[in-house]
Amino acid sequence: HYAFKEELMTKWAPEMGLARPPKDGAEFMVGLIGVGTIGRAILDALLQCSLFKPAQLMASSRRPDTLAALERLGVLCGCDNALVAARADVLVIAVQPNNFAQVASAVRDRLRPET
Repeated sequence: HYAFKEELMTKWAPEMGLARPPKDGAEFMVGLIGVGTIGRAILDALLQCSLFKPAQLMASSRRPDTLAALERLGVLCGCDNALVAARADVLVIAVQPNNFAQVASAVRDRLRPET
């Protein structure tokens, strides 16, 4: 069983596979594309574990009402999957299987090598 440690989220440790060092005050960012049942459960777990501030989480959804609820929690929200992919250190794609290929294709060129 592996448990994340808070210090791992804030320090550069390439041997541990973490995405990048904070630069210019940037914090470790988690992006979620799709915040339906599964995506929302992941987002809620990240918020509840207290390792991430809401501003370290970015969500993209086709549903404005879902985004409005997440914005009230302090999560960064939008409808631009490519932007979320470009800014995320870790990206979770939690969309319906029939939409996965389309979403993956749209964000593929926006991912950094270390994401």
